[in-house]
Amino acid sequence: MAATLSSHRNVRKLLGWCLRRATKAAHKLPDNFQQLLIKAALRAAYTIQHYYIPAACIVNSDETQLLLQHGGDCSYAPIGAHQVDVLGKEEKRACTIMTSLAMDGTLLPFQSIWKGVTNRSLPFSNDRSHSGLREALEQGHIFTLSHSATYWTNQRTLQVFVTDLLAPYFKKQNRMHNRPSHATCLWVIDVYSVHRSEDFRSWIQDSYPWILLNYIPAGCTGVWQPADVGLQRRLKRSIRQAALADVADETLDQLQAGCAPSAVVLDTSLPRLRNRTVSWLIKAYHELNQPEIVQQAWHFN
Repeated sequence: MAATLSSHRNVRKLLGWCLRRATKAAHKLPDNFQQLLIKAALRAAYTIQHYYIPAACIVNSDETQLLLQHGGDCSYAPIGAHQVDVLGKEEKRACTIMTSLAMDGTLLPFQSIWKGVTNRSLPFSNDRSHSGLREALEQGHIFTLSHSATYWTNQRTLQVFVTDLLAPYFKKQNRMHNRPSHATCLWVIDVYSVHRSEDFRSWIQDSYPWILLNYIPAGCTGVWQPADVGLQRRLKRSIRQAALADVADETLDQLQAGCAPSAVVLDTSLPRLRNRTVSWLIKAYHELNQPEIVQQAWHFN
């Protein structure tokens, strides 16, 4: 430890550098964000009261990126620098994770979205006999192809999410609360272009008119979206820890097999990393699926 601290001091003295975390552009709230949030809260409150919607039938969903290979988040940069770039932060192999949480403290299973058009682009090539994938499917997680050149949410993946995950959850909760299966439920989402597109809103109205959309004001997700404010950081931390454990296990296996430390080679192929995400998501779901964690995300300062 002393040697490490001494090394840091020498770098700072000789080069004018210091150890810094990677930065990203600062997010600016709208000037009238408080007024926007009050109006959004009043709209939601009116809808909840008018349709007598229970907390279990109020769900917020949010997308986040899951990197398949995790690098460090620190680097040396000139003292006082406002922008810090870190090697590995530009990793492009990734998928999108749709996280959803209900106001009663329920964490819905995850949807992961993968770039590609065939099952070869899915973890374990969607081989449902594989034990890891079978456990994930038993938890209710769904794995969706984007059928596009990216892994981002699109009209098709949203429809799959609603049809295969959100609507069945709402119907189950309605029955548990002695409501008709198609009683009105509230889905809180941000104003991402796909979410607010005419095609998607028309599809929801035609296919699931009992699922009402409640949009978070533009630029306010960082202060008023439960999944973003209270869940995504925990999710990413859990996944990063699981990914690091995989790297440590793979390294240890090679060392115990007699491999010299300098000859250790990690398998960073896309299929291997893609398959590993299944266990990461299972672990994260176990850790985060606790009412106190999920409910806390709905409390805003």
